[in-house]
Amino acid sequence: MVENHTDRELEELDTYLNDEFNHGIYEELTDEAYEGIFEPLEFFQLFYAQVDFIRENKAKPLFVRRSLRKLDITEDQLFYLCHWLVVFFQIDEETDKQIKICRLEIAKLRDEFIDDEDNLDTPENKNPFDFDEVLNHLKTLKTKKEQVEYLIEIKTEYKQKQYWDYERPTFGEKCDFEISKISELLYLDLASKVPDKKQIVEIGKHKDLTIDRVILLFNRLIPAFPDCEATKKAEFISFLTGFDSETVRQRFSTIYRKDADKPQAFKKDMEIVCKYLEILGLDEIIRQIKKDLDFM
Repeated sequence: MVENHTDRELEELDTYLNDEFNHGIYEELTDEAYEGIFEPLEFFQLFYAQVDFIRENKAKPLFVRRSLRKLDITEDQLFYLCHWLVVFFQIDEETDKQIKICRLEIAKLRDEFIDDEDNLDTPENKNPFDFDEVLNHLKTLKTKKEQVEYLIEIKTEYKQKQYWDYERPTFGEKCDFEISKISELLYLDLASKVPDKKQIVEIGKHKDLTIDRVILLFNRLIPAFPDCEATKKAEFISFLTGFDSETVRQRFSTIYRKDADKPQAFKKDMEIVCKYLEILGLDEIIRQIKKDLDFM
């Protein structure tokens, strides 16, 4: 069919085939089952001429229908043309009421050429990938995990059979949207049951552990610790304790003012530090602390 086209015609045909919608029609028209309906280029030229005509006259749906009826083409060609016009304007009708009414009239014209036998809802005529049926089936599944697994399976079957879906969004895209929605809901459900990082730190934190006591302990336990860069000390403490490193860094500049501002709290901190040094048997360090701070 296409082989008889001139280079210029092929070039024009290529401009149509950049669109997935058009390419699907091209695949259909070049299939043996549709041989003789339209030459692809002939169809696209006629189709988009009618698209422009319908948009210009969308306020006159009956006039549009009559004009299509008068086209100098066979009934089979008119049926095919109207079918794809109905599909094409499906998205536009959501925001344009005039297009919606025109589309209804074009569908009526198309349906004039459908035999009653073709209208029967038989297994042969039934769309194997009806998303409404998918949604109904999802309601019967108990868990979100089962729902996602089913959607992945049906979408894979759809892709493997290369079933051409001219609706927008396609069946596969609708499955992807539903998978994303269910996955997000599942994530939110799980997130609501998991404490945040701060809560985790607090739950696992020893009752005697505070930032001030950690700093005081390391200052005594590691001789070179006080002379290290504050940022690096804060990162080290954050690594061992889970405290926020920036909060720790800020405490270095005020840790010893606590002795003057809150002497009882400071004394309590040092007593706790000494208690844990005593566990390690570091008596010399404990004596030095008590000497420096005049502990009894």
